[in-house]
Amino acid sequence: MSIDESAPDKISIFISHKMTDSDAAKEIKRELEKFSKERLEVFTSEETPPGVQWLSRIMESISDARIFLLLLTGPRPTWDWSLLELGLFIDPRTWGDEDHVICMHHEQTPIPDAVSAFQALPVSSSNLEKLVGFLKRLYGDPLYVGTELAINSELAQDTAELQSRAVRIAQYFDDASAKPHYPHMRLVLGLEDQDKLSSLSETGELPMDARIMQDDEATLPALFSFRNDGNCTWSEIVERSVARGTSDWCTKLGQACAKGLRNETNISIGATVRTIDGGAIYKPILYRIDSSPSGGKRFHVLFEPEKAPHSFAGEDNLGRLYNMLRVGHRFRMEVVASYQGRMEDIAASTSVESSCQRLREVIELIEDEANSQNLLDANELTKSLTAQNHKKRARSILEKWVTSLRESLFDAISENDLSRIEEHLEVLKRQNREFLEICSASYAKLARDIAKEDGGSDSTG
Repeated sequence: MSIDESAPDKISIFISHKMTDSDAAKEIKRELEKFSKERLEVFTSEETPPGVQWLSRIMESISDARIFLLLLTGPRPTWDWSLLELGLFIDPRTWGDEDHVICMHHEQTPIPDAVSAFQALPVSSSNLEKLVGFLKRLYGDPLYVGTELAINSELAQDTAELQSRAVRIAQYFDDASAKPHYPHMRLVLGLEDQDKLSSLSETGELPMDARIMQDDEATLPALFSFRNDGNCTWSEIVERSVARGTSDWCTKLGQACAKGLRNETNISIGATVRTIDGGAIYKPILYRIDSSPSGGKRFHVLFEPEKAPHSFAGEDNLGRLYNMLRVGHRFRMEVVASYQGRMEDIAASTSVESSCQRLREVIELIEDEANSQNLLDANELTKSLTAQNHKKRARSILEKWVTSLRESLFDAISENDLSRIEEHLEVLKRQNREFLEICSASYAKLARDIAKEDGGSDSTG
């Protein structure tokens, strides 16, 4: 095929489909036109204006079409009407040019003999290669579409974006029984620029232009009050989170992504996010990082329902003390009660090395939570305590932990020295008990003060 001087600037595509595939046809039309720079016009039969002769409009649209797209999303199709429309499209102009008739079908659906001479395009979410190839040709090959210039050469060269378009189209070709069910809200962020990936790994800051590649159609409206139109970026989530005063999780997700890029494991995001109506609470989890065909990265994030927010910190002293008690109690139950006096028994059931490593991981996870609330900062730790002697004692406990006890305990863990570990856990037990007593006293006093302000009783029992 050659292009003459009268080659059109805009081309038309006709989608022939069953009524049960109307949603799929509309979605494919939207995806094809979105990045065509207004040079693709896709027609489906639902678009016939009121008062217009329906069949005449369809025949006119078929006659104008450069490409005929026969759409079958599921198995056991009935083809009668589509074959009639195909017959209207076929005339001498198409013979020898059969690749302008595309049968886009479910990969498990055999196509009938009547269209076997034309181009078959099997589609499923697990096999996108041919669909991506078709989109690449559609946008990047002017000879194929009969235009002087490519429809969108930049898009044709962007494999990751073509992959994203293909994913959205392919979802309509999977059997309902085979479609995955996602029990949690989720989204996928994509980043292709290698320099920005390197910067993310070093700084822990997600670039604002990271693309929202996928979501479950409930996550963005419920948590951030907008829908993904295919062009949304991380900046839109951050802006809405900042406006609501809940951007802490955004910072921590970036840090988690950086750790993932460095192949770290057991990554925890110490923050939660609420739905727009303030009712439900969700904990973000970075559960997977994979690569795109062009070498970019995809960050898969789950939002797991939580019974309570991650913290109550802020300007509220009572909330800050609650968080201090929570961290202190975690040290008591997850470290002291679980390991102190039990190291030899635990090591006997697994191995000395694995039990020591697990103890270190538990401590680091608790420290991550404390650090996310600035509780490893002496000034932040003591600002909510009500008595000066409590402030002094708490500062001393923190200083001892940071400067000596933690280092000595971790050295013993690294050397798998169970005897020394037990000694340090005994010291930690005493320090932890004192810390909980200090926080409890301040919490009780503040609670009584609040009760008096509210007109309640000053009675403690």
